[in-house]
This record gives sequence, C-alpha cells and structure tokens, in this order.
Amino acid sequence: MKTMNHKIRAIVLPGFLMAVLLLSGCSDWLTVEPEDGVTKDNYWTTKEEVYSALMGCYSAMIEDGMPEKMFLWGELRGETIMPTTNTPTNIQSVMDGDIVSTNSVTAWKQFYKVINQCNTLIEYASLARKSDESFTSDMLVQYQAEAVAIRSLMYFYLVRT
Repeated sequence: MKTMNHKIRAIVLPGFLMAVLLLSGCSDWLTVEPEDGVTKDNYWTTKEEVYSALMGCYSAMIEDGMPEKMFLWGELRGETIMPTTNTPTNIQSVMDGDIVSTNSVTAWKQFYKVINQCNTLIEYASLARKSDESFTSDMLVQYQAEAVAIRSLMYFYLVRT
C-alpha cells in the first residue's frame, strides 16, 4: 500500500507543481512588441512622424505602377488609345470591356492601401499634437487636409473606373 501511494505521489506531485508554475507565471512574455516596425503607442508622438506618414501617402501613390493604372483606366475604354498587334492581352481585355478581377490592370489593392494610410493619418495625427508642443494646430489641419485630398483622389479614380 505504501509503495502504491509513493508511486501516485511521484506522478501527481511533479505534475501539480508544473501546472502551478505554468499557470501562475508572468504573462509579460505573451505581450511581444514587433521587432520590424513600430506600434501605435510608440508612433504619433511628433510632428515629424505625422509628416513622414503624410509623405508615405504620397509615396504609395507612385508605387506598383499606380500612375500608369490611373492613365490606363481613363483612356483605355475612351478609344483614345488604339490597339496594335503588340498590345498586351490584359490591356486588350479592358479595351474590349472584359474587366475581371484576375486582370492585373484592374487591380485595386494599391488604391485601398493609400486610402488606409490616409485614414490612419487622419485618425491618429492629433495624438502627436498632444505630445509635441511645436506641432501647431494649423500644421495638424494642413496635414489632415492633404490626407483627405489624397484619399478623395483615390476614391475619385475608383468611382470613375
């Protein structure tokens, strides 16, 4: 009987101690900050960061062939560009009115990326105003107004298309 109790204690006691250690441990290791970027809590603290975010909105407007798409979306179906024998099939498809999601010319992802960046700036730029005394309210309004204008341009192209 003593050997049976001893075996049970040998199994249960270490298991119980392990469970107590795991469940009562510190939870800080679960909260991990990203190593390749910044979080909202560590950003939006200076006017330079808001300006940088605004420049990111402008920069995103010229990535991934966006200016070409803006041009093509306006001109392809308007018959101002005439097809040739060398016209790529994805452009010819748009000219023929065959607009499908698999066509790279009709990809909208980049437009919504710019819209998201503008929305983020509009929402969080005021946080920098609270922590940076040199960030004037006029500068805040200017940066937010530019973000609204960029966002409006993106919506214009999406609606127009």
